[in-house]
Amino acid sequence: MEKFKIELKWGFIVVILFFGWLMLEKMIGFHDAKLRFQPFFGILFLFPHIILYYFALKDKKTNFYSNTINWQQSFISGIVITLIFTFLTPMVLYVFYHIMHPDFFEKAIKQLIEKDINKKKFAENYYNLESYIYTTIFNLLSTGIVIAATISYFLKTKK
Repeated sequence: MEKFKIELKWGFIVVILFFGWLMLEKMIGFHDAKLRFQPFFGILFLFPHIILYYFALKDKKTNFYSNTINWQQSFISGIVITLIFTFLTPMVLYVFYHIMHPDFFEKAIKQLIEKDINKKKFAENYYNLESYIYTTIFNLLSTGIVIAATISYFLKTKK
């Protein structure tokens, strides 16, 4: 476990950032009036996400590998961070959408079907906690792996 202490720390930091991002979305109206733009705003989470991965892998390189790290070591570290973040995300989503914003899915469905009643089934299938959890897990795993691989390429020790 000592081997992955840095990854645990950064995994929790990314989870806290994600929760903060959800709160920011809610505060600036992307869960209410600007709901239809929420997926586009959510994509912007990639920027702070990438920055945190950079600092996490740099931390691992500096404090664990004494400034000498190869691509594979860095990539594995990034994968571990991704797995920690992905594992904790359903809990974050559950807490946020049950405690902080319990009527989000109801509002989202209502807003979508106001424009087209034929979209009701689609809206109900898309806007629910289970769907959000599965979609988020898939997105986090895929983007986390790509981010980890890319940053690892640039952080590896050059010979």
